[in-house]
Amino acid sequence: MKMFSRFFFISLLFIVPIIQGAPTLIPSPIEKVYIPVGFDDNDNVEIILKGTFPNACYRVGSTEFQVDHEAKEILVKAYSYFYQDQILCPLVISTFLQTIKVGLLASGEYQVRLHDEKDKVTRFQIIPRVSESADEFLYASVENAYIKADPKSEKQTLVLHGHHPLWLTGCQKITSVSVYRNPKDVLVVLPKTTLFEEENCHSSTNYTRFKHEIDLSEPMDGEGLIHVRTLNGESINRHLKPL
Repeated sequence: MKMFSRFFFISLLFIVPIIQGAPTLIPSPIEKVYIPVGFDDNDNVEIILKGTFPNACYRVGSTEFQVDHEAKEILVKAYSYFYQDQILCPLVISTFLQTIKVGLLASGEYQVRLHDEKDKVTRFQIIPRVSESADEFLYASVENAYIKADPKSEKQTLVLHGHHPLWLTGCQKITSVSVYRNPKDVLVVLPKTTLFEEENCHSSTNYTRFKHEIDLSEPMDGEGLIHVRTLNGESINRHLKPL
């Protein structure tokens, strides 16, 4: 009988998603708008939205935006899925990020407004490009970024993980990492690389996989965002919790 009850419960877990109704599309509970400083008129500008779900019945959905190029105003919308018919809904508070890629914008000062909170404005600056190339630098292919802190010295270290792709001529290595905070709660990271000539450099994971650490001169206090520019005009964004 116990075996039958266990089997019935396990079977029910697989059946639950099938008998549920369609999720409800709702506005995302956005609490903060992050816009890393440093985008020029040749970059795919990003707006990062941060919010919190009250339980595990929510999932990140889609985003929308409208750009008024004359007024230099951007109206953004973000949606989430709420599975209200779900039987089990664990009470876990989870933070989420939704990234909106706006595309190329002319230089100047812009205003960002949330669709359901138009009175709240976030301003940012697009600077003129200094080069006609897609990027000023060849950035590393970073896949993860986080900050670790020494409990004794309270020193903070930024850690970057990633891999160098296979280049047809030469190999890639990180030569310098520029780190600056602007706005105050956004850590902008530019991992600059160069190509060098060496035979069989891809035969060892020491060249392809990398872990790069940088001591922060100024600690990140409180909640924030880590924004890392990566290869091919991409980027990664990581939510930073208070350390």
